[in-house]
Amino acid sequence: MARIAGIKGISYARYRGGWKLRWRETHETAEGLVVKARSFTVEDEAEVPVMAVQIRGALDRQGYWEPDGDGVSAKVRPMEVDIEAVAGEWLVRKVGRRRLAASTKVNLKGSLKRFFEGVRAVAGLSDGPIPARYLNRDVVEQVTVWLGDRYAEGTVYQTLHPVLREMWPWASDRGIAGLEPAPRDTKSLMPRNAVYAPPNVLPTLVEVDAMIARITVPRARVAAVLMRGTGRRIEQVAHIRGVDFDVEAGTLVVTKGKSRREKAMMRTVAVPEWLVPTLTALGAMREGFLIRHQDRYGGVFEEVMPSPRNLAAHFKRAWVKAAEEGVVRDGIWAPGNRKKASTTHVIRAVYQMTLEEAGVRDGVIDWLVGHSGKSTRATSYTKPSMARMREAVAFILAIGEDGSQEGA
Repeated sequence: MARIAGIKGISYARYRGGWKLRWRETHETAEGLVVKARSFTVEDEAEVPVMAVQIRGALDRQGYWEPDGDGVSAKVRPMEVDIEAVAGEWLVRKVGRRRLAASTKVNLKGSLKRFFEGVRAVAGLSDGPIPARYLNRDVVEQVTVWLGDRYAEGTVYQTLHPVLREMWPWASDRGIAGLEPAPRDTKSLMPRNAVYAPPNVLPTLVEVDAMIARITVPRARVAAVLMRGTGRRIEQVAHIRGVDFDVEAGTLVVTKGKSRREKAMMRTVAVPEWLVPTLTALGAMREGFLIRHQDRYGGVFEEVMPSPRNLAAHFKRAWVKAAEEGVVRDGIWAPGNRKKASTTHVIRAVYQMTLEEAGVRDGVIDWLVGHSGKSTRATSYTKPSMARMREAVAFILAIGEDGSQEGA
């Protein structure tokens, strides 16, 4: 079957000396709504686009088309909008509005595919269009359970987030017929994201240094050094620029947080004395972003790397190599509650563990790593002094100064 350019939902093919157009209509019967396949044959292929325009117009107006206009039951309801097609349109518009990395596009497509597979499963639908009425609270809750039985917690969250927080409200604003309006609190439908649970045994700084020494990609090594010296997440170090450092004061202004609130606070934190010299030795210190965006063709751009988590593959390969050489313990970087994991977040965990074992106060650690305080006072009013923070980061020894022979 061939598609007709500019006409959605109608296809045609050669059939017994003519050309058959095919489409679907939704009929209301005593047993409920029934989707019926319809067809009409013309003798000349030149008539196909003309008839397709007439049929599509009738479907949009009244939900059905008949060549003679007679015998049409008043019970025929307009065809329902395919919500999966609406989601596809949303994705095209989102990609066109924002320059997204190829991996981000793939992830969004995968999220939509998993979600609508769940809708078909819980609603008992076969392959084909999904009526807009199937996007509602009850179905979403059932799909959440269905996803949870098949995927890790993080995958369930990542699947539902673009659908519930972006696509559904967007479709509601367009007034899609038959669609239940998106609730104002779509966040209430989201499952709780999986909180990182560190392994039972964390790596040591010596083992982290051994991994860093075996990272061969310069951008990934710079990211690892920044994470080891600041305790930031990998998507946060991608936003660090040289101008964010005050070398004389030994501080860093954190402009990127996990949440909008963290970003708005623009935290100023102390950093170890060895961090800037180490970055300079790596040739990474510059006024702009220390981890530059580089495309697959070798082009380098002065902008934030769109998908910094892609660097995690280099961390994992370096850890595997170090384990094969017997200088690190294999697999201890894996978190205890995730099926899919990378080695990146464990560096942040080791940073916090080092400060805790050194007896640093919780309020100082929270400020340094970007956690919310454990009380209203800590969150809203208390900020540790720079002297306290400098004392704390002094426990984060330079790479190779903790007895390891491995260097960056």
